[in-house]
Amino acid sequence: MANYNINAVARRVVLSGSAGTGPYAFTFEIIATTDVNVLLDTTLLTLSTDYTVTINANGTGSVSLNTGTTNVPNTPSASNTVTIIGSRNIERTTDFVTAGDLTASSLNEQLDSGVIFDQQISERVDRAILGNVTDPTNISMQLPTVTDRANKYLAFGSSGEPIATAGTTSTVVVSSYGQTLIDDSDAATARTTLGLGSVSTLSSIATANIDDNAITNAKMADDSVGSAEIIDNSVTAAELNISGNGTVGQYLVSDGDGSFSYETPATPTMQVFTSSGTWTKPTDCKKVKVTVVGGGGGGGAARGNPGTGRSTGGGGGGASIKFIDVTSISSETVTVGAGGAGGATTAQNGSTGGTSSFGSHCSATGGIGGNGADKTTANANGVFGGEGSGGDINIKGTPPKATYTSNGGTIVGIGGDSIFGGGATPRIYSVPATSIQVETSGATLGGGAGGHAQDDGNNGGRPGGAGIVIVEEYY
Repeated sequence: MANYNINAVARRVVLSGSAGTGPYAFTFEIIATTDVNVLLDTTLLTLSTDYTVTINANGTGSVSLNTGTTNVPNTPSASNTVTIIGSRNIERTTDFVTAGDLTASSLNEQLDSGVIFDQQISERVDRAILGNVTDPTNISMQLPTVTDRANKYLAFGSSGEPIATAGTTSTVVVSSYGQTLIDDSDAATARTTLGLGSVSTLSSIATANIDDNAITNAKMADDSVGSAEIIDNSVTAAELNISGNGTVGQYLVSDGDGSFSYETPATPTMQVFTSSGTWTKPTDCKKVKVTVVGGGGGGGAARGNPGTGRSTGGGGGGASIKFIDVTSISSETVTVGAGGAGGATTAQNGSTGGTSSFGSHCSATGGIGGNGADKTTANANGVFGGEGSGGDINIKGTPPKATYTSNGGTIVGIGGDSIFGGGATPRIYSVPATSIQVETSGATLGGGAGGHAQDDGNNGGRPGGAGIVIVEEYY
């Protein structure tokens, strides 16, 4: 039952599919989930199977799509459209009887339905072809009958009324010369009309029949000239307007004036950023392959006594790889994410690694910091690797891993890896030996810091490996 206003809004919205599965909001009020139809591009979807409807407290709502169905096989993208249109069945299912209950909610629903029906009809009329409001009132805009309009064109009569017409033959729409060509009975006659003379009957055309520079690429069908049509050694560098013969390994480039020259391929170069800065395009660089890796997560701190604290390592940084055309780019801002700080000595969690990016083209978030341990063994719940975005290839860093050490039989976390590895091993501290039994390896290249085992006192976590940005340059 509707207990809200039915506002004056259009009962149709057309949205970009960039929201994926949604939700896609609509601002017109409905009474039931069956009051809307949904189309993905031009396909009418089925309620429950292809989509669900959520109704807000004020009667507006939203639509969420279900992927993997026949009509919605994949997640929509910005190239798709999602249309939501009011489609409440125009019917009356409630009848008020004499001496029966007449409640406000029942009246509201009937009155709201009436307004909704009017709005649905108005929305359909708005999409119809209508006469202008200033047209005379005596003009009928009704179409001719099916029999009268079959296989004919829609036109307008002298008063502006719709009529069916077979087209006009009273006006010549081509030139007088064009008429002489159109009425030719065959191709040979048409070639003669075009002034080709004896060429119209030739099976081959000799050099004498061709004017200098008369045959261009536009006059030759694709793939019509192959090696069989060219006499050996008949086309030299001079005929192609190329100076010299070049050397092995060179390639041809246009000079922009109809001539060509040889160039030697440039060797690709590379710039590696281990800290934030600015990439400046080398001379003649045309494309780059960019690899960005986020910083690794810091390791969790551990506190022991009684018992042993065993923290987890941090997650590995995500990565994104992208080829970019840089012909119109002179420089880009490079951000290298720092490794996440280790947790404080009071069994705190490690910090998340920083995000690395190459301008707005692609980026990769850092790994999540490891979980701290207070006189217990921490689990790795919620400790994930970072994620890449915006690239042609986007990769997640790995979460921390557990390992068994022979030093006291302690299970602690090895840091998660980035695409370059870099996850650090754990650190073991044993009070009976009053020393570090196993020292952690340092996390590198976006790898997560190792965990920590402590059977007395406190020890802070170790930092994750800093991210990296690699720019491979092609000419």
